[in-house]
Amino acid sequence: MTRRIFIKNSSFQGDSFGAFGLSKDALVLFLNELLITTKKQFILELEDGIGVFDLYARCFENASDSFVYYPAIPEGAVVPGFVPEEKRYQKEATVSFLSKKPIVCLGAKGVFDLKTVQRDVKRKSLSIDFKLNEKTTREQVESLLNKLDYKKEDIVKEAGCFSVRGDVLDVYPYHFKNPARISFNYEEIEKISLFDPISQLNIQSLNRLVFRDYSDSQVTDKETLRSVFPSAVFLRGCVGRKGLSIFVEQLKNKKHCVSFSNICVPINKKKDIAKNAKKASSMFFVGNKKPSSLPFKFSFIRGSIEKSF
Repeated sequence: MTRRIFIKNSSFQGDSFGAFGLSKDALVLFLNELLITTKKQFILELEDGIGVFDLYARCFENASDSFVYYPAIPEGAVVPGFVPEEKRYQKEATVSFLSKKPIVCLGAKGVFDLKTVQRDVKRKSLSIDFKLNEKTTREQVESLLNKLDYKKEDIVKEAGCFSVRGDVLDVYPYHFKNPARISFNYEEIEKISLFDPISQLNIQSLNRLVFRDYSDSQVTDKETLRSVFPSAVFLRGCVGRKGLSIFVEQLKNKKHCVSFSNICVPINKKKDIAKNAKKASSMFFVGNKKPSSLPFKFSFIRGSIEKSF
């Protein structure tokens, strides 16, 4: 696989366990490259002062399928019949870890020490797979949704609800941005679409829709996210004099660690640029000033790197 090449115009010192002196935009870029290169799952705990949600929003804008946010739920925020936004974010993160896809989960300091995830969520989670022309019945789907404690309503407007109107079933998974509408033709799925919960109009047709979820009602046996998903690599982020820093927590089990050393190839000389440019699938220049000309196509990221991956 071709390594991506990052070009930078600041001093470099190799460090196989962290990156230092990053701007927020540079950090977003490196986190995305980290996922592409390692194909692992990461938990990133950020100290106070970084602005976790702001960083998450930047990450989400860069690659929406690769980043999730894990906030704490404030005391008194849980009201019967109402799902707080923080709960939706937590469920989206948990479901992403269950899917085993490469992901970075961002949270504030201390949030990953809270016991918020049911211990046996891996065993109790259910996957629902809708495919066009697949043989299934509305009643079978409704039975699965009842097991997940979804509420049956006349009209679906909020997450965690579903409705049935004739041969049409609407469902709003907690971690979806829009609810889904499944149309049945007797015992066959005829149409799958996403719709706007306000206008109730279809906005996108699909050939397949898969979602995973779990019921967490009346759960008393909870653990931390880190305990439930021990294979995820734990990262810490902090603020220094020269920018943001990120490093891997040293773990006793080395197979759960990841080395950053192959993510970035630092290049400072023109002959090195020419030599490596032909090998790269993507090239980025991270610095304070965009170069006037370089003999290849590249993306510019404003920031500085004292040490790099």
